[in-house]
Amino acid sequence: MFRITQAEIDEMRASQYDRSVLADAEPWLAFTKRADRLIAEIETAFAGVRLGDGIGLLEASGLDDYAPGSDLSDLRELDEKTDWRRIDDNALSRANAANKGEGGPPCFVPSVHGWNSVSDNTPARRYLPIR
Repeated sequence: MFRITQAEIDEMRASQYDRSVLADAEPWLAFTKRADRLIAEIETAFAGVRLGDGIGLLEASGLDDYAPGSDLSDLRELDEKTDWRRIDDNALSRANAANKGEGGPPCFVPSVHGWNSVSDNTPARRYLPIR
């Protein structure tokens, strides 16, 4: 998803971007606002959800790779258990790269944010029009 802020549109306007570029950017602002509301809903819906005795992303990745039991124990220790928002970006990247769908909310939010890859946490700005 292409994300843009009102400040960026204002900066584009002040920098005298072509009107057609501004017209193309403004609908994305509304879409960004809807995405932000969706992210807030995801965070509210999953607030307080803990891993408990479940299998986390790192352990799941180890299971998928047929890791030995000692490695699985180490991976289980590294898995985030109390706040899914703190899951390491590298773990999300590995899960995303392996096309695992079991990531749940920690994988939803980067998708809605429109990050090119979870690992770099960089909004997809490469599509920002060049003046």
